[in-house]
Amino acid sequence: MKSHCLKLLLLCVAILLPCHIYALSGDSADGGRAVRGTADEMVLPRFILKYAPVDGGYRFTAECIDAEALEDFMGSGRSLDYLWGVKRPGGNIEWRKSESPGLFVADESHSSRIWVYFKTVDDEGTESHVQSLVTDERIIFYPYEGNLLTLSDSEKIYLSNGAYMYYKNGMVRYGYFVGMEEEYYVRLWVPWAAYVISPFQSVKTELIPIRSSNGFPVSKILPSDQYSYLKGNLRDGEARFYMLMFTNFKEELLQYLPLMFTYKQTI
Repeated sequence: MKSHCLKLLLLCVAILLPCHIYALSGDSADGGRAVRGTADEMVLPRFILKYAPVDGGYRFTAECIDAEALEDFMGSGRSLDYLWGVKRPGGNIEWRKSESPGLFVADESHSSRIWVYFKTVDDEGTESHVQSLVTDERIIFYPYEGNLLTLSDSEKIYLSNGAYMYYKNGMVRYGYFVGMEEEYYVRLWVPWAAYVISPFQSVKTELIPIRSSNGFPVSKILPSDQYSYLKGNLRDGEARFYMLMFTNFKEELLQYLPLMFTYKQTI
């Protein structure tokens, strides 16, 4: 596959507008979860960088996936700044510091490519790894309606459209966007399997094969121990973010597809 075909093509299902996600920031310990302890022992919380086209430009957001780590960090009296870098074609990176995890970049046409860089820095000067994201309106795969998954105290997992599935046999399904160019309907662009990145792991899991019904078992994305933990430890309305990394038969990365599990005591 040509190098330009290996771009990450991203889609976020956490908001109504099309939104793209690129990467995770920060290292972690204890299986990917931030280590609790004294302020000196704390690990910088991890973030997912995403964007969405809005009127007059783009809205970039750093979404924290370590809610407990962030709560502990801020509760200890420490401070965290967000550093954003913006680069336009032919220009240099312009950095700005913010106390907000969001950034608006003006672009009336939505036609020029914009590169955005992101990192965090704490009050002791410790910086996270830099993430980068470039706007790209080409989206190939999307989750079918209802892929905002909500947990409950039963064995059911509810979808955003009101339907539900059972944890043991539920499936997360996807499809091609309508009107996608023919160049993507070839074998190299057919998803064959996916890795999973979860808040509990700092590395990707083993490959999960795609079933013939164009979907992944929920129990493979959310193993039983994580499922039990989320149901037993999240507060009402609290969410955790997961990502599927689609690969083709050569195990080449095709696209990230994020999912959000929200705990609800009652539906």
